[in-house]
Amino acid sequence: MAEKEKEYLWKFGIRDNTMTPDDTTDYIATVDKNQTLSIEDIAKRIVKKRTEYRPDTIANIVNMFEEEARYAIAEGNNLIMNNVRFQIAISGIFDAEGIIDPEKNKPEINVIPSDTLKAELDKVRIEYNKQKLAQGGAEIVKVTDLTTGATNGEIGRGHPIEVSGYKVKAVNADGTGIGEVSLVNDAGYKEPITSLIYNEPSYFTFICPDDLTEGQYTLEVVTYYTTNSTKLLKTPRTLTYPVTLV
Repeated sequence: MAEKEKEYLWKFGIRDNTMTPDDTTDYIATVDKNQTLSIEDIAKRIVKKRTEYRPDTIANIVNMFEEEARYAIAEGNNLIMNNVRFQIAISGIFDAEGIIDPEKNKPEINVIPSDTLKAELDKVRIEYNKQKLAQGGAEIVKVTDLTTGATNGEIGRGHPIEVSGYKVKAVNADGTGIGEVSLVNDAGYKEPITSLIYNEPSYFTFICPDDLTEGQYTLEVVTYYTTNSTKLLKTPRTLTYPVTLV
């Protein structure tokens, strides 16, 4: 039997298109975030699949490769890899004398996906998650486990967790309380976070419940907060961020 071709799924919400403020029916997609992976994370995935090399050995080799590739590009070379091509360029325009304006003319890199990566992206199916996000510049940028220092989305049960970003303060419709903060599992069950240690415009902290099952969750924040100190949102905005309970 032929092996089934691998498929992928990207879920997305929609938010107002700020480039067309006069068109109230115009929206753009906001892709649900998965984990932000490091070289070490990819090394562990390789070891789990098909090699006897240690994760740290693979990570060290990749780090050496990246260092040498960085030097080669800085020397003025283009670089072709399996997934992307790095192409050197200089920004801005010049007059006939080639006079350099340091503010406008700078070395830069164009990163171009390869045909191999494009072919893999052709296997991605997209699905609307039914969320219409009134972001207004609000965004969760990072989730940090303050016990382990992890910033890759991994959080531990019973650990203090810091959620940082823009306009993330969680408040109710009248400006009091902590809005709705919860951890949502794959089945859609919401575990409410009932108290916050700190609750500021750019970050808040809470203790992760210690009775949840390990696995994938979505941190969900429903808040009426806005930077206007005298006026709250008429309808709440929902901010989400993927986390892994370990």
